[in-house]
Amino acid sequence: MKRQSIGGVGVGIFLALLVLAAASCREYQNEGEYCDTLGSCTGGLICELKFKRCVSLDGGVLPITDGDAASPSDGDARDVGNVHDGATEEAPFFCHSDMQCTLALPACNSSGACVLCTDDYCGKKAGAGTPYCEPTARGCVQCTAMLTAQCVDKTPICGSDDMCRKCAADNECPARLPACDMSNVGGACLPCTDAYCKKTSADRPLCDTSAKTSPACVQCLTDKDCSGTTPICSGHACRKCQADTECASKLGGPDPGVCMEDGRCPTSDEVLYVKGGAASCPGAGTAAMPYCQAQTAMNAVAPGKQIVVIRGVVADWTLSFSSGPVTVVGQSGAMVRPGGVNDAVTINGTDVLIRDVAVSAGGGAGIVAKAGSTLRLHRCLVEGNTGGPGIQTTNTAFEIENTVIAKNGGTNFPGVNLGATTTMPRTFRNNTVVQNGAIGVVCGASYDIVGSIIFGNPGLQTLSCTAADPCATNCSVVDPKLDAGYQLTMSSPMPCKDLLTDAPATDRKGTARPQGATHKSDCGADELVQ
Repeated sequence: MKRQSIGGVGVGIFLALLVLAAASCREYQNEGEYCDTLGSCTGGLICELKFKRCVSLDGGVLPITDGDAASPSDGDARDVGNVHDGATEEAPFFCHSDMQCTLALPACNSSGACVLCTDDYCGKKAGAGTPYCEPTARGCVQCTAMLTAQCVDKTPICGSDDMCRKCAADNECPARLPACDMSNVGGACLPCTDAYCKKTSADRPLCDTSAKTSPACVQCLTDKDCSGTTPICSGHACRKCQADTECASKLGGPDPGVCMEDGRCPTSDEVLYVKGGAASCPGAGTAAMPYCQAQTAMNAVAPGKQIVVIRGVVADWTLSFSSGPVTVVGQSGAMVRPGGVNDAVTINGTDVLIRDVAVSAGGGAGIVAKAGSTLRLHRCLVEGNTGGPGIQTTNTAFEIENTVIAKNGGTNFPGVNLGATTTMPRTFRNNTVVQNGAIGVVCGASYDIVGSIIFGNPGLQTLSCTAADPCATNCSVVDPKLDAGYQLTMSSPMPCKDLLTDAPATDRKGTARPQGATHKSDCGADELVQ
């Protein structure tokens, strides 16, 4: 009986507690009333756990009393602050997480206020598409105007709707990436584009993207971007050609493979081709059907066709053309070998450049330039012409350099006979004049002999000429110890080597002068390769 009585009391106590709990739930309806869990409050309120009060989510200051209204100073656990004076107090509301905030103000900021958004809230809650906070109106957005770096790659611009989009013009792009890619697949801001470079820099119209770290506007990317007298692209800048091989590479083949003195690379449209022993004799003067005789090409020289390319061994020829300069270039072992006692080459009133040609084994003179001509002879070999001087000029301007004149003149004629003239140029520089029949060089006036080796010619080495540097004075009185190809050797004496500070950029075979940064250039037509 006693156990049943106690059980009845226990049930009664339990029912009483349920009633009190229900009453407590009902009284948690008003803002400011006591709560102890997040879900304790109803009616749009939430429990602020720090102060254990039901609050609205306006992020402001919450007025509360010191506990329950019936006993304002009863000192129970719900009272805060000075709870014994019965006065109404204000306790600030601080959120601790986004969960304590409303849909209208869903983000809890670092100050403990519920606000429209925070970057942390947007990054976690709004998804990767709108990871940034625009706190005044839009909330979570893809970008903000103050932070355009939030937009990258192909959508680099933050639009008026705070969404990233493609650029539409260069002036939308930042200074570090000033060019808008306007191509069909574009839209990115880049260091440069061809269109941007053309607009901003007329002399650097192309964008070099090969330098991944710092693309930039440049003058050229390949030789195809260069033309005229600066046809070669080097270091992203157009320059003059320096060798025939550069022009052959630019034009994609051996024809014509000529680097002109003015730095340009001519095309086959400007060239007359000659090939000794060509099967298509007399030929048409083209690369495919060259003339078989040089004289045929010289007769065909005309305005616009003023370049002659000689390949192989050809007979003697005469050039008489007065309507402009002519260039004769030797390739593939080009040699002029005259028949009988004919002079090998005769220039009659023409301004001509002859280079990379051998003029050999004739019964007359090697090269004869008559009055009114200009003879420019570069990188040639004039050898073994027994019926006259190797080179004879008469009232002719001359520019002879990097040329070997050897074993000419039989026993009666000099290697070189430069007749009197007042016409410019009058240049004799870095030549090798050896083993000719009589005097080495005869000058019709006191022409300067510069950088040349003149040795082993019977009688005088020079006559009426001016020795203008140590090569002409010192190397002409010692054996230069040349090899069979008339080149300096390691045994050549110092008076012939490492002397010149002013010489042609290359020698007879195209070798750079000087050889090595610590050396000066050598005397004669050929630089010693050490």
